[in-house]
Amino acid sequence: MPRLEKPPTTPEQKAAKGYDFFALRGAKGWSQQTAAVACGVSLTTWRYWEMAKSSPSFPVALRVCRAFEGDVTMADLGYAFPEPAAKTKKTAKR
Repeated sequence: MPRLEKPPTTPEQKAAKGYDFFALRGAKGWSQQTAAVACGVSLTTWRYWEMAKSSPSFPVALRVCRAFEGDVTMADLGYAFPEPAAKTKKTAKR
């Protein structure tokens, strides 16, 4: 069995690597297998996220947000949505 890398531990490492999936599942007390099943991904995929070797695609990120019930947002996972454009008042020209 291959040896897994330790997840990033310092704030600088975490910022450089992306979202902290290790802490996310730890807060729930979940095993890697439980988190993977809850998100609908393989155990290998979950481990890659924890090691910051990959990150979830948009549809999978939505499943992660649902599985963790508000503990993580799409913005946390790197999917920012633009602010809606301000509505302008249309004036009729005569």
